[in-house]
Amino acid sequence: MVPSSLLGAILFLFLLTPGLAYVLRRERVIPEARRSTFRESVQVVAASAISLFAAGLLFSAARSIWPSHTLNVRGLIQAPGTFAVGHHVELAWWSIGFLATATVLAWVAADPRIPKSRLAAWMGGLAIIRAVVGPPARIRPESAWYVLAHRYDDDPGLIHVAAQLDDGSCIVGYLFQYNIDTDEGQDRDMVLHGPLGLVAADGTRHNLGASFTVISARRIVRLDVTHLPSSADAGQVAFPDPV
Repeated sequence: MVPSSLLGAILFLFLLTPGLAYVLRRERVIPEARRSTFRESVQVVAASAISLFAAGLLFSAARSIWPSHTLNVRGLIQAPGTFAVGHHVELAWWSIGFLATATVLAWVAADPRIPKSRLAAWMGGLAIIRAVVGPPARIRPESAWYVLAHRYDDDPGLIHVAAQLDDGSCIVGYLFQYNIDTDEGQDRDMVLHGPLGLVAADGTRHNLGASFTVISARRIVRLDVTHLPSSADAGQVAFPDPV
């Protein structure tokens, strides 16, 4: 027999799966400021609780529509021990399905497109939502690199970058990858892909034969970013106009 305390701990960790899925996806697609262990734990627990509640509403609706094809929750609550023994296979499958549904809901909720959707805009216009949430936040812990790179997500295309370095030279190319760390320190880097060019401090221009180049944030003095339409291609090296 497994001790009840150990079983409770295992069940608690098991129910944190939706929150963990939510946090892991947000870390992959949305840069966030570093948080304390307490705040990270609260985020996981809150995401799990909300996802499990939403899954519970879906399963309640399914129970009301198909009472003979869904789990008898009333019987489980009235006699949990007896019901679990007599319906252990059914209970196991419904538990897995319930947790999987909550995990999928949490994973979808972490999609960065959700806050920009029409449904989110409609809900944001409701008086009760505005009263509870308040006006949109103007202060956001976001990296300037991230904001510029995703400024035109509705019309994705190449992003041309001209990076002026501390020695007076300038490297031009197209954005391939960048560090999304919200702490804009000097240890970040940016990767540009070709065609690449270099404007020396004396103004002379050179085509670089490399396919990629990595630029350290500690060397960058200024970034000029240009979003190209989705129909545009890289073409030749696009040198910046002389100042």
